[in-house]
Amino acid sequence: MSTSGTAARPSRSADIPFAPARFPFFYGWWIVAAGTAITMLQGVLFVYGFGAFFTPFQNAFGASRAQISGLISLSRLEGGLLAPASGYLIDRFGPRRLMLVGLSMMGVGFILLSRVNSLVMLYVVFVGLMSIGASFGTSRPVQVALANWFIRRRSRVMGFLMTGFGLGASFIFALTWFIDQFGWRTAALGSGFLTLAVGLPLALVVRHKPEDMGLLPDGAQPKDNAVVREDESKGLQTGASSTAATEASDFGFKEALRTPAFWIIAFSTTVRLSTQSALGVHAIPIFVSKGLSELSGANIVGLIAGVAVPMILTIGWLGDKMSKRTILLVAQLAVAMAFVALAMSEGMLLIYVFVFLFAFGANISPVNYSILGEYFGRKVFARLRGALNSIGMIGALTPIYAGWVFDTRGTYNMAMLTFSVLAGMAAVLLFFLHHPHRKAFLGSEPVEQVSQPGTTE
Repeated sequence: MSTSGTAARPSRSADIPFAPARFPFFYGWWIVAAGTAITMLQGVLFVYGFGAFFTPFQNAFGASRAQISGLISLSRLEGGLLAPASGYLIDRFGPRRLMLVGLSMMGVGFILLSRVNSLVMLYVVFVGLMSIGASFGTSRPVQVALANWFIRRRSRVMGFLMTGFGLGASFIFALTWFIDQFGWRTAALGSGFLTLAVGLPLALVVRHKPEDMGLLPDGAQPKDNAVVREDESKGLQTGASSTAATEASDFGFKEALRTPAFWIIAFSTTVRLSTQSALGVHAIPIFVSKGLSELSGANIVGLIAGVAVPMILTIGWLGDKMSKRTILLVAQLAVAMAFVALAMSEGMLLIYVFVFLFAFGANISPVNYSILGEYFGRKVFARLRGALNSIGMIGALTPIYAGWVFDTRGTYNMAMLTFSVLAGMAAVLLFFLHHPHRKAFLGSEPVEQVSQPGTTE
């Protein structure tokens, strides 16, 4: 085995349909661009777009708000249950293959959605096909890929990726208008064909690891003084230049789960996903309950998305420059104050206060997930990312809870105050978050080798 500071030679299959090592600039940026476009598609059609379908679903099937909210709740529950499996599948087969399957399921699901004629069938198609496809085919596998392709710029590129949600949400007004003019069934049909036509070609761009392509993270070049480490179990070389030297020593999966740091991050993530889930379902109905029209409510959602884009980029940049713990803590405090403002709002002033505070506090995914790589390394990033989502499935109940609060009280205020308290609790725990030291766990568990032969893409 060679001990030179070069990356592994790419396999022939890794070059199909692109040859990443031959591109004129670092191929990781192509993955950033493709992933951002995919999250944009996910944002406008699936995440924020559900709010545009909410009232039409109610009217079409004679359902309560709690019943329609249950779609997202079960979707989040499904996503949490399947997250460990998706993490394993990404490690085993790479993100690209999983994305092609997932986006196909999501696209076909939208097409079938246009034909459902009962609440039961709506649940079957949405939860059993569309949500599984979205879990396997969109942002999750791209995040895993980017965590491998970037180390120094990890928070920044995660920020670029997450702007896709904001950019997608800014088109919610167009989706709302289309549903109003042509009906939700036509909108669902068009969404399905758009997913297949745009999503599948973009997925072909994604690759799992730069080392599989003959490259190094961040586009680094091997240097004479590079520290070179052999992975004996695989017989492959990974050049650990000054770029890679910034990475944490790789934890094993069980090692990471035994650290207090992981569970504090998990709780904070669960709170963030819970509040986002509830707002993603009820945003337009909440603003309608405050006296706005549905179109005006959609415009407020678009404003949140518009403000979120520069917020995400700024947070991603800051995440590579300062303490990620501090960013997470301040963000949770902002969310706590945002929901208090929304609960108290009786006019547009406090709604605008909510928009700006929530746009900052809720858009910390670049830091939320890049901190996993900083604290625990790259080797089991996919499985730890999946574990966070599994734990976060508790948040699947929040859309139902918010719907139940409105159905019983005629207002969302109690739900808003509940979310404020949860965000405050997360901020307190983040105050005690510290970087784990792997030496405390050495000897307790061999470092797990999760990559399997034949996983190159």
